[in-house]
Amino acid sequence: APRQTLAGHNDAVYGLSFHPNSKILASASGDRTVKLWDEARGERLDTFAQPAKEQYSVSVSPNGKYVAAGGVDLRVRVWELSETAAEGTNPIAYARFAHEGPILRVLFSPDGRLLISAAEDRRIKVWGTRTFTQVAMLERQDDWPSALCFSPDNKQLIVGRMNGSLVRYPVDPR
Repeated sequence: APRQTLAGHNDAVYGLSFHPNSKILASASGDRTVKLWDEARGERLDTFAQPAKEQYSVSVSPNGKYVAAGGVDLRVRVWELSETAAEGTNPIAYARFAHEGPILRVLFSPDGRLLISAAEDRRIKVWGTRTFTQVAMLERQDDWPSALCFSPDNKQLIVGRMNGSLVRYPVDPR
């Protein structure tokens, strides 16, 4: 039996990411919101309603200061997280037009210096997290880049594609 049910989204949940303190969970949904939860108590902390369309992916920065999300409205949005993550204390910091197709994944690098976005336009973009501006774009992918992860040493980005292929890119955190 489930230990806890977090109720509050009105559509599919497409993405989840834990805060490094393991107490706050962020969720991205087809209901066009990103929500923050106190996972242990099963309580909703805040709802980010700025997205205009479905949100497919969410990532909390390793230092716990930011939540990034992306989806069908082609924008990467970044919110600043307060220590409590209580409602109304987590302002939107950046909204960047990012891709020509729905964003499939967003992911912070383990060192927190980069944010990666991957989309149905078969593009993967690298954003510097100081000002959340684009610093690089990888080669056009053979198929949708549907999965992203970093190597534990932070030096490589591994991309999984819908056609079953995996590719590895070196990462230059600058």
